[in-house]
Amino acid sequence: MNFRCPVLSKEQVEKVVAQSKTTEFEKAAKELQDKVKQDIVNKLEAARAAGGSKGAMATKLALMKLKGKAKGDTAVPQTERVYFYVDCFNTEQNPKPLELFLCKKWSLGKSVDFVARQARVKNKNNVPDAPKLHLYKDGTCLSEKFDITLNECIESGLIVDGDALKFLRIEPEPASEKS
Repeated sequence: MNFRCPVLSKEQVEKVVAQSKTTEFEKAAKELQDKVKQDIVNKLEAARAAGGSKGAMATKLALMKLKGKAKGDTAVPQTERVYFYVDCFNTEQNPKPLELFLCKKWSLGKSVDFVARQARVKNKNNVPDAPKLHLYKDGTCLSEKFDITLNECIESGLIVDGDALKFLRIEPEPASEKS
């Protein structure tokens, strides 16, 4: 058998070289963009940790960034939206915190239901003795009572716009421990 290597014209060679340079350029641009984003996040965190006016400005910038990315029910009017980073327990499906907005008029029960849909988690909060889904902030269960509204939590100082929340599945207590 006699194999022959095809002879490429000068134009074909230039096209192949240009394509490889384009993919290299795209890779380099993506790496640079990721590095710039990480630098911004690091600077915001440092300013927030410093406190004072720099911390307040960093918090406002972080909230503006969150508002640009957050997903939610588009029927909720802009004036009634509250924005959160929600860290989910199912890290395989949600490796990064969800960036969501909720309606401040919603009850915590409805908010938990909405977050469950966004996190692609089966919600069995209406089934007795099934694991329950809850929202936490700094170790405090916000959704202990599902009928409280987000606005009531904001007014009482439990949460603020732009907070980071944890979304957890809590196993029910065994019957012997409930007494």
